[in-house]
Amino acid sequence: MTDVQRLRFRFLLAALFYRFEGLYRQRLRGLLPEDSWEAWAHVIRNLMASDEATRWWRSDLHPFSASFRAVVDEILEGASAPPSS
Repeated sequence: MTDVQRLRFRFLLAALFYRFEGLYRQRLRGLLPEDSWEAWAHVIRNLMASDEATRWWRSDLHPFSASFRAVVDEILEGASAPPSS
C-alpha cells in the first residue's frame, strides 16, 4: 500500500468506526436489536482481519469512548483466537 492509499484507508476506517460507535450507542439504548448489532460486529471483525486496520485501531489516535473501545478490543480478541474444533 502506498502512503496515499494508507492515509485514505485510515480515513475510511475512521468514518466507518464513527458509524459503528453510533450503532453501538443505539444498541445500548435498546434501539438496535441484538442480532443487528451482531451483524455489524461481524463486519468489524472482518475489517480487523486487515493488519493495517489492526495497526490503526491499536495506534490509540482516535477519540472513541472507552466502552466502545472495549467492545472492539473484545471483537479483536475473538478475531485473533484460533477457531475451536
